[in-house]
Parts: sequence; structure tokens; C-alpha cells
Amino acid sequence: MVEKTTFRRHASYSALRGPAVALSVQLAAFVAMKSLGATERQAILLAFALPLGNLLAVFWSRLMVRRRRLPWALWPEVIGSVLLFCVAFVADPMWFIALVFGTVVLRGATIVAMSGIIRDNYPGEVRAGTMGKVQAWALGTVAVSGIAFGYLLELDGEAFRYIFPIAALMALIGVYRLSGVPESDPKTRILGREPSILDFWHILRADGYFLRYQISFFIFGLAGMMVHALLPLYMAQDLQADYVSGAIALVVITSALTVITSPILGRLIDRHNVLVMRGMFNLVWALCPFIIAATHSVWGVYAGQVLVGIVQGGSMLVWNLGINIFARREEVPTYMGIHQTLTGVRGLIAPVLGLWLAVWFAGGAEIPAYRAVFLICGVLMLTAGIFMIHEGRVMESKGRPVTFKLADEREAL
Repeated sequence: MVEKTTFRRHASYSALRGPAVALSVQLAAFVAMKSLGATERQAILLAFALPLGNLLAVFWSRLMVRRRRLPWALWPEVIGSVLLFCVAFVADPMWFIALVFGTVVLRGATIVAMSGIIRDNYPGEVRAGTMGKVQAWALGTVAVSGIAFGYLLELDGEAFRYIFPIAALMALIGVYRLSGVPESDPKTRILGREPSILDFWHILRADGYFLRYQISFFIFGLAGMMVHALLPLYMAQDLQADYVSGAIALVVITSALTVITSPILGRLIDRHNVLVMRGMFNLVWALCPFIIAATHSVWGVYAGQVLVGIVQGGSMLVWNLGINIFARREEVPTYMGIHQTLTGVRGLIAPVLGLWLAVWFAGGAEIPAYRAVFLICGVLMLTAGIFMIHEGRVMESKGRPVTFKLADEREAL
């Protein structure tokens, strides 16, 4: 069973970070263009922040295998919150982008740390369900913050100068709450190795199931990140959306629906084949870029984002917890390091590739052809979804663990 104090601290930390998360990438890019006059080439730089943070996972993993994880996770978050405070004083769009960029990059440390701490505190039979509840708390505050920020910015385009510091203060309180969450003694993780890039390569070669899992994620993630990077630009340039419409499309719809669906999908993931569930989520998610491209309207973006919101909670849970199907307890930092680093690699490729394709398809037009790229992304996402379902069925037929409970039982043998 899950210890209630641990759950409360984890959930309150996630909720208090909500406003900062709402402002982190897509909405920040939208604000940079509309409030500070950033170009699409400047705004898209924010899309590289989270991938770069993930790419640094190998660095954080090496620090955390034989040491206490939380100090290495909390101090980067404190520094990131200080950077958000400084947004109040910027006048140049590049300084705005640089400060938000730094905050997002530093959050990568927390992702690595929490993958092991969650394994320590939440048993396999209830892991995804419990995380679904934590995720619901987090995204609830993201949704509320997003709509509030949208209306405030519509009233005053300079409102970001006090919105960002408020979000930073709440994030600092969240860090304090997280500091009391228990974690395992580093001595009990002595079998865990400090991972290197060479270790990553050996593990991927040795575990074909994990390699194919990562291939599927890479295809889907590359397409998803292209959509994620281009959507704020598409809404600001092509659709000329206002702040409220941008906030609703980029933050509120997906976050609010995820609040509702995360606990439900978490329980389903605990009981069913994790890979098949993620593959089915991918197929639904893939419809979003098709709808956006076909409708060419703000309401079309809303409709596509509704589908994303329905499955995003489950998709995020599998992204965070899926490595537990493959990794034993002492291997979690290494496997999560691989998973997060590859996420960073595709995330660094996606914005450049997406914008280049949009400009190329535009053939010299003033506004890039974002919709053409969305169609390509939809095809890639469908392909990845089918591949993930197939791999889940193959693992099941070969007797490999496909639920978190079975994975924990394998470890006990």
C-alpha cells in the first residue's frame, strides 16, 4: 500500500509546479511572439529546452545511482525557479526565451530522480493508478493556471512580468514539499552501475524488446514533438489566435481532460498489457494532427486537442513508468537514462526538421506550410502506434512481463 504522507507530499509538489509547467514551452513561445515580437525562428528555440534537459539524463543518472537522489533533483529546480523570477525584468525576446529555456532544461534532473523514488514508494500493482492521481493534481493546476494566464494576458500583454514570478514562488514551495519524500538508502542500490553512453548501447543490443520499445517511442515522439513545436507558431501566425484561444488550445484542454482521465487510465494500465495500452493511445493521439490540418481553424485545434487530452494522461504514465517492464530495481536509473536521453535526441531533431519542412513546403510563402507537416506527423504517429501494439502482443506471447505487477514478480524470483 502507498504511505499517505508520501503521496500527499508528492501530489502537492506536482500541483504547486502546475503554473510553472503551464508557462514552460508552448504558452511561453506564444507569449514570446505576441508580447515581445519574437520571430518563429526565435520562438521555436523553446522547443529544444525539454529535449536538452532529457539529453542530460545520462549526467543526472550517473550522479544518482550511488547517491541520494533528491538533492540532485531539488537544487536544479530551485535555480530554475530563480530564473523564472528574472522574467519580470526582460525587454528582449531572446532574454525571455533564454530564462524559460534554462528553467525547463534543469527540470530534467527531477524526472530521473523521481523514476527511482516512485519505484521505491509505489508497489507495482497500484503504481500507475497512484501516479494517475498525482498527475491529475498536477494537470488540474496547469489547466486552471493556463486559462487564468490567457485572460490576464488578453487584458494586458505585459502581464507575464508578474505571472512568471508567481509561478516561480509556487514552484519553490513545491520543492520544499518534495524534500520530505522518502527514498531508498544508496547502499541498497549498490548493484546499480553509473551509466555511460557505452552502457546504453550494450543494454539496447542485449535487450531486443527494450530496443524495439525505444524505436516505437522514437518514431512517435519525433512526430509528436514536431507538432508540439509548430502548434504555437501555427496559431500565432497562420490562425492569428488571441491569448485566450492560445491558452485554451495549448494548455487548458489537454490538461483539464487529463485530470479526468489520468486516474482511470492509470488503473487500466495497472491491469493490462502496458505496451498495448500505449499503442492504442498513440492511435487516438495520431488523429489530432489530421484534424488540425483538415479544419484550418481554432476550433479544429480545439477538437484535435480534445483527443490528445483524452489519452495524454495514460501516455504520460507509460512514458514515466514503462521502463519498469524491462528494468529491475537496481537498473531503473540506467534504463530511465536511456529512455530520457533518446527522448532528448529526438526532441533536438524535431523542431528543426518540422520548421524546415514547413518552410520548404511553403515554397517561399510568407507563412510556413505547417499543415503539410501535421499530415506527415499523423502518418508517423499511426505507424508507431501499430508497431507498439504488435510488440506488446509479441512480448505477451513469449512470456515477458507486460504489466508492472508481473515485472515486480519477476524481480522477486
